[in-house]
Amino acid sequence: MTTQPFEIHAPRLRTLLLAGVGVAMTALSVLPLWLAWQGEVESFVMLPIGLVGILFFGTATVTALFRLLSPKPVLRVDAAGIHVWRYPLLRWEEFAYADAAASAREVFLVLHTVDDDAYRARMVWYRRLWARGNAALIDGAVYLSQRLLPGTAMDLAERINSARKAIV
Repeated sequence: MTTQPFEIHAPRLRTLLLAGVGVAMTALSVLPLWLAWQGEVESFVMLPIGLVGILFFGTATVTALFRLLSPKPVLRVDAAGIHVWRYPLLRWEEFAYADAAASAREVFLVLHTVDDDAYRARMVWYRRLWARGNAALIDGAVYLSQRLLPGTAMDLAERINSARKAIV
């Protein structure tokens, strides 16, 4: 039995707002560097502050701009399994269930696997470290912030679980 595939894209207005804030914060991070260059402030303090700000906010800005300009969905569910934009394909035989969980006052869509370690072994090394760190906070293998979703994490979890029942 098959089900209709579906895709979830990041909310465009929210992503545009984040990209705009990222550009502004990256530009503000240049200010300590400029002040140090002009000799207005001590450079041994302001240079690291500016560089860290540019690195952090620049990375966040590039990510938001990529999400804004990318035609790829944040999440796709089809007959092969669940495709999440920064994780390897989660095949249906690996998938256990989806639910919503809260951590640090944020709600996440959480995808659980039959064997988390086997699934994480297919991840890139830095993503694997990130996933293991997240696992200490929330049980599961894949985490998507509700902020990336157009609806609630619980509604999407129910939709994924229903798709699994229709496919398997």
